[in-house]
Amino acid sequence: MDCGDLKLAPTCRRLFLRNWRYPVLDGGTRGVSVNVTIFVRYEDSDSRGDDFAKVIDYNVMRDALLKAGSPRTPGFIDRVLAELMTAPIVLANVEVWDKHAGTGTTECRVRQIGAC
Repeated sequence: MDCGDLKLAPTCRRLFLRNWRYPVLDGGTRGVSVNVTIFVRYEDSDSRGDDFAKVIDYNVMRDALLKAGSPRTPGFIDRVLAELMTAPIVLANVEVWDKHAGTGTTECRVRQIGAC
């Protein structure tokens, strides 16, 4: 499925993280950047009150990226998407771009079409 074809209603909150780079000391992922976009229904991301379990923020994306390991390893995007979908996320899109090679890979997952 092409996530670009989905039309999400304004009942969803969109969060994105752009040009994230894996933190390594040896420079092994230099030139590789990762973009993540997620959509969460507003009722699943209620930041009112003290219920931190319902707050979806940028840490969800960052933590999924860190848990998945290096973007150069096989299955990186699948691991990121699997981790993201453990949260109440309706749609998640992950792009990995190698600026030196001029190549990129994009994949998305949808929990439920029409959820937003």
